[in-house]
Amino acid sequence: MLQFEERERKFISEIERLRTHLLKMEESYTNDLIAAEDREKSLRNQLAQLEDSNHAQNELIQQLNTSGEQSKQMLATELGTLKYEYTKLEALNTNLNNQLQYQMKCSQNLQNVLEQFKRGKK
Repeated sequence: MLQFEERERKFISEIERLRTHLLKMEESYTNDLIAAEDREKSLRNQLAQLEDSNHAQNELIQQLNTSGEQSKQMLATELGTLKYEYTKLEALNTNLNNQLQYQMKCSQNLQNVLEQFKRGKK
């Protein structure tokens, strides 16, 4: 009988040890699972923030591209207008220079005629 009681105590002790070990393992796994869920939640929040930031940056880039394209088109139009005005002014300047040369020749001719006229009177 003593042997039986001794074996029973060993079995009970072993069962208790295994039960304690099982409880510790369950607690460890539960803690690991909770930590993993917290980490997942944190990463999902971080991902959502990064996606929001990325979306905002993409919108800003799109707005800047649109604004830049509009500015480029406006500057191209203005450049075309300035080139046209420059060409007109260049032609006007040439015309005025020609008129000035003509007027100077006429003035010189009149001066010559006036001098000849004065000489003829003397």
